[in-house]
Amino acid sequence: MDLLGHKCNAVTGNPALFTSDRQDWETPPWLFNLLDKEFDFDIDCACTVKNKLGGCTLGFAVDFGIDALKLDWHKEMSAFNRKKHTPAAFINPPYGKGGLTGKWIQKTRDEAQHGFIYVMLIPARTDTKAWHEIIMPQAREIRLIKGRLTFNLDGEPVRDAKGKPAPAPFPSAIIVFRPSSIRGRFSSFIQPKKEGA
Repeated sequence: MDLLGHKCNAVTGNPALFTSDRQDWETPPWLFNLLDKEFDFDIDCACTVKNKLGGCTLGFAVDFGIDALKLDWHKEMSAFNRKKHTPAAFINPPYGKGGLTGKWIQKTRDEAQHGFIYVMLIPARTDTKAWHEIIMPQAREIRLIKGRLTFNLDGEPVRDAKGKPAPAPFPSAIIVFRPSSIRGRFSSFIQPKKEGA
């Protein structure tokens, strides 16, 4: 079962697994660490107890029955209001059918209006309504990732039937929402780290 109670297809070790009902694809640690050095994350807004990322003090663990889309993230973020920097949250939302990713994008945009920084890792599906109506006009930064990410599953990189890393069948992007009058800036391209590097 996935995070939302859907029956999952068996993980076969090839890119076709990304078309399964499973939605809890884990952020590659190298990418989270790179972003954490920049933003110093306080909260992982879309995690499980097992995959909450190390730099985050708090995680909204969906496997404890927490529906993060119904929480007031900014109220939790207020507890981390530090003098040195604006509190920041990381979000690698479930990638699913039925507009689920779009709901997370909308929630993240809405929460950013309260004065905190929210950084999302999402598929770069630039043909979607969420990209054209929320991300392009309202995101502070859009960072396109060169190449395809190899996500983790249960703490290990996803691999194909031959044991080689199995990149996602879609491009990814980092979206930054923060209070600002400057919107829709395309920015840095992040090169995926090579296996074993």
